[in-house]
Amino acid sequence: MKTRSLALAFVMLGTATAYAQAPGESYYAQPPGETAPAPIVVAPRPQVEPMADRFAVNLNLGGFSVAPADAPEGSETNFNLAELQLRFRATRRLEILLAFAGGRQQLENDQQGDLAMDQVTLGLRFNFRPAHHWNWYLMAGFGSTLIAPHDTPEELRDDLRRSHGVFGIGLEHRWQHFALSAELRGVSIEKKDDMYTTLPVDGAREPASLMDGRELGGGQFTIGGSYYF
Repeated sequence: MKTRSLALAFVMLGTATAYAQAPGESYYAQPPGETAPAPIVVAPRPQVEPMADRFAVNLNLGGFSVAPADAPEGSETNFNLAELQLRFRATRRLEILLAFAGGRQQLENDQQGDLAMDQVTLGLRFNFRPAHHWNWYLMAGFGSTLIAPHDTPEELRDDLRRSHGVFGIGLEHRWQHFALSAELRGVSIEKKDDMYTTLPVDGAREPASLMDGRELGGGQFTIGGSYYF
């Protein structure tokens, strides 16, 4: 009887110990000299590798509005705009760009006007989130602008060209090689006192309406796509 009681007590003690032990928990001591392996932490990969593809070709479409700096509000001349942009990434955040843009005057009745414009711009683009799919950036540059009648002879165009400065902000969504972007720029075109159409009218040189040499200011909004390679 005594032996049976002792056996029953050992069975009850073992059952209580099994219920008290957490799943996967062991009561065996760690062998001397051995330590638990350190956890391995894997850093997340960047969403985009900005230095893997350092060149980009960008095509933008949009509009450009310009007016003399001292003109009343609502006197802007509007142009449609297409721009081809070439970029090189010098660092993770900084890109060098060369842009060529052009377009025709757009009238209120959606017809084309007589004026045409073209621009050449050399600039820099600073990216704030180059390793993310969503990136916003600032850009600035300088170059030259030509606004003249679309049929102006080629030999007269250099006399009508003026220097400009630009500053802009943009938002880009990039996958790996392809990206879509929207950009807003401000443009300031220098004053040029001796600027005329150079087309003789009754033996004289007549100033053109928008090309009378006054300082010009304008804005440009474009939407476009880029290919990185």
